[in-house]
Amino acid sequence: MRSADADLAHDWKDARNRYRNLLSIDKAMQGGTQAARDAGDLTASGLKTAVQQMDRAGYALSGRRFHF
Repeated sequence: MRSADADLAHDWKDARNRYRNLLSIDKAMQGGTQAARDAGDLTASGLKTAVQQMDRAGYALSGRRFHF
């Protein structure tokens, strides 16, 4: 039964991480022009700003390169 509990905890952690990432993208989509939002375009600078704002630990500001 512990394995099932560990698997469930892992699945919940994964779901929370994915949802947090989705919120970052949603926040980035709120910027830009109306035409860009209608087209679903996302600027790199908008995504960078949204990620930095959601980053509590400051990893995005440290200059390290992360691959999304």
